[in-house]
Amino acid sequence: MAIKFGATYPTLDVGTDPDTLRRWAQGLEECGFDELFIPEHVVGINAGQRPGWTPLNPNTLERGKPIYDHTNPFYEPFVAMGFLAAVTSRIRLTSGVMIAPQRQTALMAKQAAVADVLSRGRIRLGVGVGWNDAEFDAMGADFKVRGRRLDDQIVVLRRLWTEESVTYQGRFDRLDAAGLAPLPVQRPIPIIVGGDSDAAMERAARLGDGWFLTHTAAECVDRAQRFWKRVDELGRRTEMSLVGTVYQGPREPEAMLDEIAVWDSLGATHLNLRTATYPIQWSDGRLVRKTDVNEHIDALRRVHAAWVARQRDSQRQC
Repeated sequence: MAIKFGATYPTLDVGTDPDTLRRWAQGLEECGFDELFIPEHVVGINAGQRPGWTPLNPNTLERGKPIYDHTNPFYEPFVAMGFLAAVTSRIRLTSGVMIAPQRQTALMAKQAAVADVLSRGRIRLGVGVGWNDAEFDAMGADFKVRGRRLDDQIVVLRRLWTEESVTYQGRFDRLDAAGLAPLPVQRPIPIIVGGDSDAAMERAARLGDGWFLTHTAAECVDRAQRFWKRVDELGRRTEMSLVGTVYQGPREPEAMLDEIAVWDSLGATHLNLRTATYPIQWSDGRLVRKTDVNEHIDALRRVHAAWVARQRDSQRQC
């Protein structure tokens, strides 16, 4: 099966103007992409006023300086999905990823169901446990139990998306003959578990419909192999997804092809291409951003076309 191409909205580079979001999404659809990802943070923290605060870094899984703050803009994924449902017709719309344990489960289920109805069945819900304990505090949620809460949420979400009336008693959620209307088009909506830890891998293999990795392909060879082994042990290979991430950084788009090929060899079913400035590029001490959305669209068009051409040439040689 051919690997499916997706991309993350480069909000830190291009901002949150709705026309920019529309142009980006329609540009992806026009150049053959299968999926787009909307990242999430509800609030950012003014670290300058909290000098002793050292949250988890999702890349290193160690405590340190926060990677985002209160000035960095993010869309709310469900609101963005509603907008995108109206301005696109084919591309799948995915949260990349939603920090589910800081949200109310039933409300999240309702929002996802409505987004799925409005998009005529194009939603995938990417979920993760998060890293920002201060954001959990702002949302009135317990950071310490986020993994166990997400495990329960996945069960409750699926039941609410597939049953007209749900009775459930768990540690975190209680439902007494409760149901959603409308139910989603997809019953259930696919759930993709984000996070590069062993706990995230086990959660994805056991409970999810896929695993969303954010480290590079070279860093994820062992992770991907162990994931597929675990999936096979559980008998869940059918319809399971593996989403690999490729960062463009300062490279030309075509330079991403070899890393895409590695993900393909690891059994990745989907790609998350990130054209936002990464790693950080400095010029005279200033952070350089690619603020023109057309530059991002052009990069995605070029890498997709180059991959299709490479695959065509490979088939001819066979």
